[in-house]
Amino acid sequence: SDEMYIAPSLDTVRVAAGLTVSGTSANRDYYLLYMQNGAVLSLCDNGSLGSGILRVQSGYLNVQEGELQAVSGVFGEGPGSTIVSVKAPAQLTFSGDLSVLCQANPQVYIYGKLSAANIHVGNPDSPDWASLSSIYGGSSISVPGTLNVYPKAYVQSYEGNITAGTLHVHKELDYTMGTVVGLGAIHATTVNNEGAIEADFGVLDVYGDIVQYSGGTLTAGHWK
Repeated sequence: SDEMYIAPSLDTVRVAAGLTVSGTSANRDYYLLYMQNGAVLSLCDNGSLGSGILRVQSGYLNVQEGELQAVSGVFGEGPGSTIVSVKAPAQLTFSGDLSVLCQANPQVYIYGKLSAANIHVGNPDSPDWASLSSIYGGSSISVPGTLNVYPKAYVQSYEGNITAGTLHVHKELDYTMGTVVGLGAIHATTVNNEGAIEADFGVLDVYGDIVQYSGGTLTAGHWK
C-alpha cells in the first residue's frame, strides 16, 4: 500500500501532472491521501498529455482530509475493481468532467463533497455496472452542467444532496436502464428520465422542466 501526506506551510501544493492510482482492491491495496491543516493538492494542466487528470484505474483511493483538485477525472478504467471514498470534511473538485466507467464495477462513496462541471456514470458498451453515492447528511455532489446516468449505472442519495443543472437518466433499446434512487435530496433544473427514478423517501426538486411531463401526465420513463 502507499500513503501520501500533505501538510504544507503554504495553502496549496500544485503539481503540473496527473495522478494515477492502480492497485487491487480485492487484496486491500490502497492509496491514502491526507491533506492536513486545510492543505490542498492541485493537479494542474501544463499542456502535456495526461496533465491534470486524476485516474483511478483499480484499487482503493481514500481521500481523508483537505481538498484534492484536478482538471478532470476517470475512475474505473482498469481491469480490477475500483473504490473511491471521499471522507468528511474532504473535498474532491474537478474543473472539468468526471467519468465513472462501468469497468469491473467501480464504486464512488461521497461522505464529504464532490463537484465537477459534468459527471458521466457508466458507459453503454460495458457489461458491468457503476455506482456514485452521496452518503450522509451534509455530504454533497454538485454538477452545474449535466449528470448523465447511463444504463447499468446507479446514482444514489442516501441522506446527502445531489444538485445538477440537468439530470439525464439514459436507457438502451434492450430496456437496460440507468437508475437514480434515494432517501436524500436530488435537485435539478431539468430532468430527462428515459430510465428509472425511484424514491423511498426524500425529495426530487425540479426547478424547471421534466422532459417526460406533458398535459399533467408523465409520458415516459420509470417513476417510483
